[in-house]
Amino acid sequence: MSQYAHQNRPAYPSEQPFSGGGQFYRGAGTPADSLAGKKHMQLSLAFGFLSFFLPIVFVPLALIQAGRAERLGEPSTAGKILAWTAVGYWVLWTIYMFLIYAFIASQLPMFLESVPPVYGPPA
Repeated sequence: MSQYAHQNRPAYPSEQPFSGGGQFYRGAGTPADSLAGKKHMQLSLAFGFLSFFLPIVFVPLALIQAGRAERLGEPSTAGKILAWTAVGYWVLWTIYMFLIYAFIASQLPMFLESVPPVYGPPA
């Protein structure tokens, strides 16, 4: 008899320890879901980088891919952070360019007054 005879169970467990019971570490579902989640996470990151160059197209794509990745159990915080950082960057750039334009437009009349008039070719 084994040393575990005082316990009402067999000496050897019927299932393997640390088998996980068919569950995966991070993903919910099958390995295909995990691979699809990683694909969406990588696309979100790539679109997040590209959103600095063409934000109107790539910011929504990055956020959509990040949402899909998170629904499949993959974290995609980096893609969302890059997309929203690009939005902030472009908002600040637009404000900066508007201020430059307003400054040039305000100085234009003074600049035009300092230029001597040209009536025709020199005689």
